[in-house]
Amino acid sequence: MPDRLRGSRRGKAAVVAALCGLFALLAVLPASATPAEPFTASVDVGSAPAGATQSFVYAVTNTSDSLELGSVDVAIPEGWTIVSITEVVASDPKSWSGTIGVDAIELRADSSEDDLLGGGEWVTVTFEATLPCDPGDDPYELVPTAKSTHDFTGDADFALDGTTPEVEVTGQCSLAFGTQPSETEAGEAIGSAGAVTVEVLDGAGEVIEEDDSTQVTVELESGPLEGVLAGTVTQTAVDGVATFADLSITKAGPYTLSADPDDDAILGATSDEFEIVPGPAASLVLDPIVDQVVDVLFTVHATTLDQYGNPEAPVTDATDVQLTVVAGTGALTGGPLVTISASGTAGADFSVAYTKIENFVRLRVDDTAGDALAFDDSNLFDVLEVIVSQASTPNAAATLNGECTDATPANPTCVTLFLPNGGSGDQVLREGSCVGKLADCFASVVDAFGDLKDGLGQPLYTRAQPARVVVQLDKTIAKMAATKIHVFMDFGPGFVELGNCKNKGVVNAGAEGCVNTRNSTNAGDRVLEILFVSDPRIGFR
Repeated sequence: MPDRLRGSRRGKAAVVAALCGLFALLAVLPASATPAEPFTASVDVGSAPAGATQSFVYAVTNTSDSLELGSVDVAIPEGWTIVSITEVVASDPKSWSGTIGVDAIELRADSSEDDLLGGGEWVTVTFEATLPCDPGDDPYELVPTAKSTHDFTGDADFALDGTTPEVEVTGQCSLAFGTQPSETEAGEAIGSAGAVTVEVLDGAGEVIEEDDSTQVTVELESGPLEGVLAGTVTQTAVDGVATFADLSITKAGPYTLSADPDDDAILGATSDEFEIVPGPAASLVLDPIVDQVVDVLFTVHATTLDQYGNPEAPVTDATDVQLTVVAGTGALTGGPLVTISASGTAGADFSVAYTKIENFVRLRVDDTAGDALAFDDSNLFDVLEVIVSQASTPNAAATLNGECTDATPANPTCVTLFLPNGGSGDQVLREGSCVGKLADCFASVVDAFGDLKDGLGQPLYTRAQPARVVVQLDKTIAKMAATKIHVFMDFGPGFVELGNCKNKGVVNAGAEGCVNTRNSTNAGDRVLEILFVSDPRIGFR
């Protein structure tokens, strides 16, 4: 074959090879290399309250001159709930439809021929959405994706031209007491008409009427320690309102309630303060009675209690109550019969006197009808001849026989209590019948059985400075052979033996006491000195 022909064939082969390579290169170029066509999107509402159900109009416009638009997906923001699509409208005469998908609102042209949107044509969708209760840190974006196919298949060959539509969620969902708890009798259902309501509010403070799922729990926020909230304390909201119809408290006092939701995005609430008041009086109880002086008026207070033990309970009708003696052989004089007026809550105050010197007296209060109020018995107390108060200044002395410093024929026995650290006027010494007497003479320190303190809480005596009881017997009778003075001590569990006793003696049930003898300022008088550092009952006979 001629060389010219061979060269020509080689050139044609080279051209063919080059064309094949170019086709191969074009075949592997990515589709994205094709420019995307523009479209725009907008939403008519830029902000809405947290938790509210809001209507929105979302609009999409094809701004491409070369490609028709056939489908759009609008991503549902996290936390949003699309309630419904109410309307889809496209440029006349185009027809589009919308559905709620798993994660997007899906807008589609009804046909692939007549309903695709050309340049400048648009579609709008009107929908209702419930917004999240948490407003978030940034506005929520409604991101659109558009395609030319009417069934959203194939590549996304459109690109958004401009900003992504967004909605700012304002405020935050919260709870609020609708029907506040109000003053209620102990044990009765709390609230106006026996119910308390808690509302679920959106970020604008409006009731979220679509809420039928939030669970609300109420608890005591403040109140007496003994208070307990009874009833069904967790309720589910219905039309945005949780109703509590059986809450009750039996302990009287001021309270507040707290309300907390099961959703952390909803703020809780605290109620107004309300009062639980005592119910109708069911019983009477006597205040403690201290030792009294014979034939001297003293006051006994009886408090009314409701069925739960709340004091100052009102009586429904005027009620006569009476104080009687149930232990003791004396009688009550003065005013042992008192009337408690209807609706009265102060109880009853009796001004009475007891007619006999006696130990272990007990009184009882009861209504005269015997069926309205349960009775109550008092504590045991003693009725004495005279009561002497302790010294009120340091190193001063309180005496049983007036202000005696020594026994005399007129006061043959003289007992003095010395408290080195003073006192506050509490009753410490008490006497049965010792003034000017020799026989059956008894005197004692009040048996507190605990450390006695002054008005500032300081001890009246210490181990370093013990208290002293000095018993004196006048010399005119001390010389009588048949006359003896017996000292006895009855200590509580805190008795401490003093190491500086000159003479020791065993007293009362084996407890070791401490008794010193010393000289009297009057020669011939008998003097005994008793030291102690815990609170005993001390007597002499």
